[in-house]
Amino acid sequence: MKKTIICGLALALVIALSGCLEYEYGDWSWEDFIHEEFHLEDPPCEDPPFEDPPCEEPPCEEPPCETPPREVLPFEEPAYRTHNIHGGLHRFEHAGSVAYLFGSLHGGLQDWFPLAYAVETAMRRADIFAFEIDFSISSEEMSQIASSLTYLPDGQTVSDILCEDLYAHYMTKMANWSRAFPGIMDGINYVNPSFLIFSLQQALLGILADIDINMSGITVDGYIMSFAQENEIPVIGLMDFEAQQRVVLTPPQEIMLYMVYYLTTFEEFRDELRAEGLENLNQLVYYYLANDAEGLAKTMHYNFDIETEQPVDRYNREVVLNDRSVLFATELIRHMEEADRSTTFFVTLGKSHLVRHLAGPYFTSTIEQLELMGIDVVPIK
Repeated sequence: MKKTIICGLALALVIALSGCLEYEYGDWSWEDFIHEEFHLEDPPCEDPPFEDPPCEEPPCEEPPCETPPREVLPFEEPAYRTHNIHGGLHRFEHAGSVAYLFGSLHGGLQDWFPLAYAVETAMRRADIFAFEIDFSISSEEMSQIASSLTYLPDGQTVSDILCEDLYAHYMTKMANWSRAFPGIMDGINYVNPSFLIFSLQQALLGILADIDINMSGITVDGYIMSFAQENEIPVIGLMDFEAQQRVVLTPPQEIMLYMVYYLTTFEEFRDELRAEGLENLNQLVYYYLANDAEGLAKTMHYNFDIETEQPVDRYNREVVLNDRSVLFATELIRHMEEADRSTTFFVTLGKSHLVRHLAGPYFTSTIEQLELMGIDVVPIK
């Protein structure tokens, strides 16, 4: 069961589940950033004290205080950053257009930004920004879709789809969770169990990540989205919003029953996250900041064994990760081929869709799928 939680944690970080939080990009220059980072301010020009001479001779004049020259760091190599997030940036050309592929962790801290010089440069070259999900629909439509996924279809109830013992187990555990999340028992018999379980567990993960690891609400995706919006650059999605939500929040009944059967109390899940899950999350953050793709892949494949893989792990691997990696590759190619002129795309995907996986034929990535199409995808240093 711990392996299932670990896999879920990794996927939660590399899959966008909701709208990007806005980040105030603002106007900045590299020179201003250098000075701010090093607090390189001109020292005050202080005249040395002097006393009036006893005679009426004019006071002596001291030479003016000269400001020492300021250190200017090279524009091409901004190594002064606290973080220099590269996101495994790749580039390829197809149908007369260019695409940059950037891997996001779907989280972040204030001092992660700006991103690496190569990434910021690619963003400034972009004609179109692409994300995993299509956010072009209105907030009202999003709310309607979310509402349709929250509740069981056709007037079904939880007591209709669960056997008596499993229903009693579910209601007991949810009553325990309601002490931390009041109100979840209201109408619970009509709420899709997989939707509710996933939402609660992700909410707790977010709370603990903020408390224990100091992960904030500022996201890499939100930073890039804000840049696109402030510069009035078009934004597209590679996957329909409703389809994305259905894949993640309402898996097949087999997966839902598995989630209910292994549902623990709030305290048990919290303690298990802190004992092992947050360590995994810490490792993901560390390797992401270090731009270590191999370390990320090893962490994502933590304890992977095809022989003992549980249903939720298999669903996450085959559908949430692999199938969507294939979809992102084919949709990106379609957009590039349909462009009416040479266009530069900046594509932000969860990092797991862009790493070269180390677990043999059981995992794939968007980069691998593009290469299978005969496209040369080149990493940018």
